[in-house]
Amino acid sequence: MTVTTELLVDSTFIAITNTSQFTSVGLTIIDAVTITNIGTADATVSLNLIPSGGSASTTNKTLSNKVLRANDSYLCPEVNGQVLNNEDFLSAICDIASAVNIRISGRVVTS
Repeated sequence: MTVTTELLVDSTFIAITNTSQFTSVGLTIIDAVTITNIGTADATVSLNLIPSGGSASTTNKTLSNKVLRANDSYLCPEVNGQVLNNEDFLSAICDIASAVNIRISGRVVTS
């Protein structure tokens, strides 16, 4: 078994529709998710950890309506340490377009 530390998602904007940010290939352990509001207004963000074949819903929401003040960051302890199996994915939604970045790092486990 090999464990590799990787940048899973380099800083990218969260869309105003619930959009997949990362899909696991094999087993992935999320080590850090950082969201940063680079906008001039408060923004609201939600994150979902979704099993393979599923869709975003209240049952897999892990960060619910987090308000980020302008120029503020949040490290998302609700998601850090979570395990994604093959084809599980993390999705995100923000109420303001091009305001909040997401960056994800973790460990990929291969046999």
